[in-house]
Amino acid sequence: MNRIEKIKREMKKDQVDCIILFGSRNIYYASGTAQFSICVIPLDSDPVIFIKRNFERGKRETWIKDVIKLNSTKDVIEELKDRKLDKGKIGIEMNFVRVNQYLKLKRSLDTDFVDINPLFYRLRMIKEKEEVESIRKAAKAVENVQKVCKEVLQPGITELEVAAEVSKEARRNGSWSPITSFYWDSNGFVLASGENLYTPGDFPILSGVGLSKATPRSASRRVLKEGDIFVLDFATNVEGYHADHARTYFIGNPSSKYKKLYKLVHNALQRIENQVLVGKEIGALFKETKRQMGEYQEYFQGFNGYRQGLGHGVGLELDEPPGLVEQNTQKFQAGMVLAIEPKLIIPKWGAIDFEDTVYLHPDSTEVLTKSPFEEF
Repeated sequence: MNRIEKIKREMKKDQVDCIILFGSRNIYYASGTAQFSICVIPLDSDPVIFIKRNFERGKRETWIKDVIKLNSTKDVIEELKDRKLDKGKIGIEMNFVRVNQYLKLKRSLDTDFVDINPLFYRLRMIKEKEEVESIRKAAKAVENVQKVCKEVLQPGITELEVAAEVSKEARRNGSWSPITSFYWDSNGFVLASGENLYTPGDFPILSGVGLSKATPRSASRRVLKEGDIFVLDFATNVEGYHADHARTYFIGNPSSKYKKLYKLVHNALQRIENQVLVGKEIGALFKETKRQMGEYQEYFQGFNGYRQGLGHGVGLELDEPPGLVEQNTQKFQAGMVLAIEPKLIIPKWGAIDFEDTVYLHPDSTEVLTKSPFEEF
């Protein structure tokens, strides 16, 4: 079954008559091209893609046969009216469509608009073979990034200088900037040390403090010193698909407390990766992992009432469903690719953060990111 057929099958379930796509990730998934365009998928007729820029390239790339030059959203509206698709239920990406686009559609079409993002996330959660192969390449790239990070860490270097080295390595491995619909920008990594591990940036916890009030995330000009804990949580984007990977390092000779907590979080991650996750409830995994933290449960995934999830899906966006949160009663499915990230964040001390990208087989959990751990 090709992707258009998969999409139409889900449209039928949701009783959606037509879809209008504006977001590049869903357009790429549905059409095979990421050129600036609008894609229309009717339930009962063939799809059409309107390409605004690089028309000839987009026409070569897409598997959609009906390709039209886009001048404005008005062209799409006229096509919908010509096809008698201006009534009924139309799906749009509610978290992506600009307000002026939505108002133009609403004025021109006598239809009910519904959010189509859940439909696409259902489809995109289960990866095809070719998608997994691209994620494997991203995983290899981010392993190389972690290797470079470990090599350059030393007293006297700044967080910003480390950021420059790891970013350069990502580019050398064919990684482009990560893509996400959920954050303010496309900064794909958290880099923090010392007190910056528990000082919020523009994200409530473990985000790094950044270089200024205008860019309050990730690397700062803080100078690393003996006794520092250092975390690099880095995402790569190769061929449009992501891998997410974190390791924690110590500058100098690690303390006994660091060794203890390092082992605690490492063992928790290993326990997850050694399980068959398919069929297990997501929230149950969160609760089990939290219990493993014993006396440190109050610092599991955060503190002071804020808790990050235990992980998330990865794919055409860095952060995709499912969210691995305590309240999620959804079950893991074969074909999912997930970032699993157990951590402890302890104010006035530091943090331990590990993250691997894994692929769920029916009978096993395959770890795609394999940077080594310290042996204490």
